[in-house]
Amino acid sequence: MDISGDTIGILIDESICQAVYVCGDRINVLLDKMYNPTFPSVITVLPCDILVARSNSQIMYPTSTISRCFNLLGRSLTSQELAVESLRSFVPLELKANGEVIYHIENAQKQDWSVEDVLCTIMRHLVKSCQDCTEIPIRYCILVVPDDFGETQRACYKSVAEKSGVHVKSFLKWSECVAYSLLDSNIIFRDERFE
Repeated sequence: MDISGDTIGILIDESICQAVYVCGDRINVLLDKMYNPTFPSVITVLPCDILVARSNSQIMYPTSTISRCFNLLGRSLTSQELAVESLRSFVPLELKANGEVIYHIENAQKQDWSVEDVLCTIMRHLVKSCQDCTEIPIRYCILVVPDDFGETQRACYKSVAEKSGVHVKSFLKWSECVAYSLLDSNIIFRDERFE
């Protein structure tokens, strides 16, 4: 993955998220406090806080944690499909007139969350964490997408990324992404430096 210091590589899927960034002349994989290079792609919305990519948050706050929504990006659902998705979520789901899924979280400052809101929140977290490591403003990103992503889904994902404050340089398919497999010898691990 050819990226400069102001660029982040981001992968988000149904269950995990991951980021790579440049520091000096090396590509680094963002790590959590436990030195894990991948994080759960979840957000937990509490009355006064939003927790991102916390592995235990779904156990502690099941009715406030949104997960497994990536495959809904850019899709409109029928009421039957919504019923199936509702079985996968502790957070109540609603269907807007256009078929867009909304997650409804009680007792939070922001109660209604679209799929785009969730992914944008995860993306902002990854960007900020990498900026904290490099101390360089990140302006660009490379998005890793499923091989079967169509133009509509890519455009929707690009829109989400750009709402998070970065410009999309390009897309990489999962099958083309060395960082996804973590097998490239140029990739080293670096602490995320949580506060």
